[in-house]
Amino acid sequence: MIKFSGPAFQGVDNRLMSLQLVSQGLTSAIMFTADGETVQPAEVFYKKAILVERGSFRPVTLATNDMLDGARDIFSLLLSARDEDGHALSDEELRDELLTLVLAGHETTANSLAWTFERLIRAPAPYARLRELARAGAGAEAEAGEYVEATIHEGMRVRPVIPMIVRMAKRRWRLGEYVIPADTPVAVSIVALHHREDTYPHPHAFKPERFLARKPGTYTWLPFGGGTRRCLGASFAQMEMRVVLRRVLERTVLRAADPEPEEVEFRAITLAPKNGTRVVLERRD
Repeated sequence: MIKFSGPAFQGVDNRLMSLQLVSQGLTSAIMFTADGETVQPAEVFYKKAILVERGSFRPVTLATNDMLDGARDIFSLLLSARDEDGHALSDEELRDELLTLVLAGHETTANSLAWTFERLIRAPAPYARLRELARAGAGAEAEAGEYVEATIHEGMRVRPVIPMIVRMAKRRWRLGEYVIPADTPVAVSIVALHHREDTYPHPHAFKPERFLARKPGTYTWLPFGGGTRRCLGASFAQMEMRVVLRRVLERTVLRAADPEPEEVEFRAITLAPKNGTRVVLERRD
């Protein structure tokens, strides 16, 4: 829990003295600051804060229009947003947008990166190859880019952070010998699909080479879901992962802190390494 003190807090209910999002077991401390500003925690809290009351998720906003002028951070933009009729977002809408950013826009990508590193550093041949390409310079740019992308695809295949996707059958339909009534939820296990032996030989092995000769299949690789409701942030998330993975490999030499695989832990809606991806930094270049 983050505690604040000072004159900016006079009159604020003590129950709301921490910036916390608590959702199905997820607890995340969140701080929002304005671009380029150096401010004390109390000032940040007063100028730009959304507090979510534990249990009820009732948000309280403390900001005025003059505080938001010229600010470019996400929270300020949400507070400043107006629809075609000039109405601002409600507190509930602000809460939903921020939860989406944390859970869908941050938590999933961070966990995917953690799992990719966790698998990669326990696979000596792919790790050595990727490090070699990442450091080879302009002459190997295309090959390095392809191998980085293949590594990300393989990491998200072998350790998808979302275990399943669910759709609602809006009308009666047949799936093989089964008849699905209308208004029935249908779940697809991404974990099981990604580990089918007939689609991915030796499915538990980490082999980025699987995706060098082919792109991920529309119906066999679903870390972002599929169809018209596929994750809108898929391209951005993969771009983030490409940049981080390559820069780390260019500048460091890592090894696993423990040769055994990290345990899986279910956090809110994602599958994450129970203790994070623990590594030993052997060298920094």
